[in-house]
Amino acid sequence: MPCFPNPNSFNHFLKLMKTFLFLVILTIAITQAKAQTAAYICPSTGAYGYYYGASDASTRAYNECVQHGGQNPTQVFSTYSKGYGALAIGRNTDGIRVIGASGGYSSREEANKRAINECIIRGGTGVAIQDTWNDE
Repeated sequence: MPCFPNPNSFNHFLKLMKTFLFLVILTIAITQAKAQTAAYICPSTGAYGYYYGASDASTRAYNECVQHGGQNPTQVFSTYSKGYGALAIGRNTDGIRVIGASGGYSSREEANKRAINECIIRGGTGVAIQDTWNDE
């Protein structure tokens, strides 16, 4: 144990230890509170998978895409931010499904708008919202 020649040194040491413990607990709490949203699509088949509300959402979304016929899934969205999310679906000029996804927004309207825009950017036409959620 360190030698503290005067009481002020010991009190300073205690304050530092309390601060350190607080930061450790805060870091653990933040890490545990993280949620993730992810979406994958197979460009050749149009199969897709998405998942939200879990730290392993990326893996789950990938597996869901493969389960629905995806042969070489590509990630189109991933975030650790909590909030509203949405999935939009459209078709490209070849008739293959195209998706846009969003997450971490403060309102459903913002999430829907972003997902629709992402789908359009990827070549989607006739775009519509497939699902929305609030990952709190």
